[in-house]
Amino acid sequence: MFSKKKTSSLLLAGLALSLACNTVETLISGATGNDRVPRMAEGVISAGWAHACALTGTGKVRCWGYNEFGQVGDGTTENRNAPVEVAGLPEGITAVSAGFTHSCALTAAGGVKCWGNNEFGQLGNGTVEKDSPVPVDAQGLGSGVKAISASASFTCALLADGSMKCWGANTNGQLGNGGHGEAIIPVTVKGLTEEVTAMATSKAGHVCAILKSGGLMCWGWNESGQLGNGSTKESTLPSPVKGVSDVAVVALGYVHTCVLERDGEAFCWGEGESGQLDDPAMKNSYIPVAVSGLPENPIQMAAGGSHTCVLTDLGEISCWGANDWGQLGNGEITRQDLLSPVAMAGGKAVSISAGGFFTCALMEGDTVFCWGGNDSGQLGDGTMENRNTPVSVLNLPAE
Repeated sequence: MFSKKKTSSLLLAGLALSLACNTVETLISGATGNDRVPRMAEGVISAGWAHACALTGTGKVRCWGYNEFGQVGDGTTENRNAPVEVAGLPEGITAVSAGFTHSCALTAAGGVKCWGNNEFGQLGNGTVEKDSPVPVDAQGLGSGVKAISASASFTCALLADGSMKCWGANTNGQLGNGGHGEAIIPVTVKGLTEEVTAMATSKAGHVCAILKSGGLMCWGWNESGQLGNGSTKESTLPSPVKGVSDVAVVALGYVHTCVLERDGEAFCWGEGESGQLDDPAMKNSYIPVAVSGLPENPIQMAAGGSHTCVLTDLGEISCWGANDWGQLGNGEITRQDLLSPVAMAGGKAVSISAGGFFTCALMEGDTVFCWGGNDSGQLGDGTMENRNTPVSVLNLPAE
């Protein structure tokens, strides 16, 4: 898919995705799907740019897809078109995050372990340019971490006290420490005005954090206005987003950002050329714009490379934006589509996660379905065929 020699320039150019994770015991770990208040994903299924990971009921992690840098974590660099177990993780992993070409997991003690590409120090183990196909410890984060988010060439962690640390590449100020120098160990995000309750990273170069009051702050790359502060100027420190004040869920795409507020209203901003802002006539927006026509009672949101999806309290999924790989799951291959419902043969979905050109959902029966681009086996169905409707991931659920 990508040669290692080219990855540096691709990552610096920001060629990347989104993240939204959530729930599996035997794959699931406590998501009901029935509360009407939007909720942030908890890191049990995570679609990266071209690989994905899931947390099993016994606290193990299985990953699949693109693996040139060891991001699948099985000790090899061979692509995997079906899930394989990550080697060397301790028992009781509580969350997993698949980034662009690396992955990270949260241990039962609140520690962080990462594996895969380390070209910019994104594994956080104090080294650089030495990839690891098995998990290594992020320095200084052996405990006290509440959530983890792996991005393109950097990683961020939310600590139990509401502060944040990030590490890796910092070309666009995405580490939030006021500078541009990369960090091979975690550094503290500066300028957060309140305790952070949830955060998300894009698979390109920006980060957003939900504050305890419901406000939102973002920082990093801002070429298309994805920081939502009314400009296209990058920010090396957290910057308040204009026009949102009661945010419950935030989802970051390649260069667009979306939120669900507690009343179920959705807003998006940033790049809109593929319809990811729910308006094909809108190129870019530097401030939040309302998403119209959403289904009733959305509770989760996931943003992919250039597409966005919501999950309702009834387990129904609707997506919009780019659809050139079938990532909307509506049975079509088109440049873009708007608010297309996804027909899930497996029953009700309880969690969604959007990758670069694909999407995954955890079902009520503990199975996982994915759809969209599959050139590296990221759909996990044992093939490398693109799918414009959901297909079941092999070997899941798993103990």
